[in-house]
Amino acid sequence: MAVGRQIPVFTHPDDVGPLVDEMSSTLDARVLPWKWLHAVPPTAVPDEAERFALLAPARGLSDIHPRQVRGREEWLADAVRDPVVEWRRSRLDEGCLYVGRFYYVPVREDGSPKDDAFLDFATSLFGWLKRHLRTVDIDGRRILSTPTASRARATDALSLSLIPK
Repeated sequence: MAVGRQIPVFTHPDDVGPLVDEMSSTLDARVLPWKWLHAVPPTAVPDEAERFALLAPARGLSDIHPRQVRGREEWLADAVRDPVVEWRRSRLDEGCLYVGRFYYVPVREDGSPKDDAFLDFATSLFGWLKRHLRTVDIDGRRILSTPTASRARATDALSLSLIPK
């Protein structure tokens, strides 16, 4: 089984839209829903309330081959089989923001490397996140954080607890 790469990130819901816009323009990334109604990538950006999304290089959309959910008119792409980065957004629940993550698998199921263009994209995305997001220290763990989550941690102004698990 392939080992993936991940970066934990606190993503406050207020920061999702600006983060999507910036990743799209800076990295030429496409943000896609993880569930599709057709076997081709949708053109609409997923609702900001959705907790799961996929990122892919704009030029690599044709390399995504989702599988159909048996008995349903839904297709799913995933980070193990497809050249996509999974973005599990943070969950905000009763004043607690739970850590999310960006995750990808650099090899195919047969152990061969995924396409160089995708690997370059994923590496660039992870580097970009590390350079552009803030870092918060929670119990000795340094976790990336979007601006609203970082401000909440620094000032407790939003009465928000960051939960690293």
